[in-house]
Amino acid sequence: MLKEICTYFNVNMASIANYTNASLHTLKSLATQRRQYNITLLNKVLVLYKALLIKTPVKELSYANQYLNNEKQNAIIYLQQEIQKTQKQLHFYTNTLKKMKTKREVFLRGLNACNILLQNPTTVNNNTTHWAQLRKKHLQQKLTETSLHKQIILTAKVKSLQTKLTAIQNAINR
Repeated sequence: MLKEICTYFNVNMASIANYTNASLHTLKSLATQRRQYNITLLNKVLVLYKALLIKTPVKELSYANQYLNNEKQNAIIYLQQEIQKTQKQLHFYTNTLKKMKTKREVFLRGLNACNILLQNPTTVNNNTTHWAQLRKKHLQQKLTETSLHKQIILTAKVKSLQTKLTAIQNAINR
């Protein structure tokens, strides 16, 4: 009984000892069932134990139900703020992903054009070949800066933010 009181009231034995005007050692002995309760101590402890209503489910407790409803109302404010923050992040990452995809497409098209120029050395002079080789190296460097793994990571971030957003919106609508 004492352990349940400690658990549900979130106190230690010293707090119960102060409440009941009993010594801490007495309460510890009672908790381990080495001693028996005296009537005054039992009455004080029973008041606390009866107030717990252990057999009643939590959702049927009147004050707990009011507290949960109040907490839901307060949580909606924070959840709406989290939705706005998540929408901003989602917008940022979506735009970054779009820009990265378009940059990669441009670089890949340029790299393809350089390869086509380098494959036809008969139609291109020495200066153009040198320029195409430099452009090819430059485009390959740019492609490593915006590599495929970065694109995949951004895609994963966007998808995770979308699922987070839908989960929060579903929680508000319940």
